[in-house]
Amino acid sequence: MAAPPSPPCRTLASTTSLKPKLVFGENISQAAQFVQSGSAQAGLIALSLVALSAMKNGQRWDIPLDSYPSMEQAVVILKSSPNKQAALSFLTFLKSPQSRATFDRYGYAAPPSFTAAGQKP
Repeated sequence: MAAPPSPPCRTLASTTSLKPKLVFGENISQAAQFVQSGSAQAGLIALSLVALSAMKNGQRWDIPLDSYPSMEQAVVILKSSPNKQAALSFLTFLKSPQSRATFDRYGYAAPPSFTAAGQKP
C-alpha cells in the first residue's frame, strides 16, 4: 500500500531548490511582518492577520479546511472565580450575533452552538 501524501508544507519545505529560500518566523505575527514589509514574497499566516487593513492589498489563497486538522479553542469559567457573574456576562457576549459576526470577519469559524462540556447551550 502506498504511503499517504505528505502535507503541502512538508513537501514544499523538503524541496531542495526551495529549502534555502524558506524563512520561518518565530511566531505568526513575525511571519506576517515578513510578508507585509516585503521581506518575504509569500507567507503562510493566519487568516485573522490577512483581514487587517495593511494586509488586504495582496493576493491570497485560502488553504482548504479539510487539508489540516482544526484547532479548537475553549472558554473556561472556574467555579471558584470571584467574578463569576462578569465571566458569565462575557460568555453571553461571546455567543451574541455581534461577536459571531466579528469572528466570521476575521476568519474564525465557530460551532453552531457554544456548549460547555456537561452544560446545556
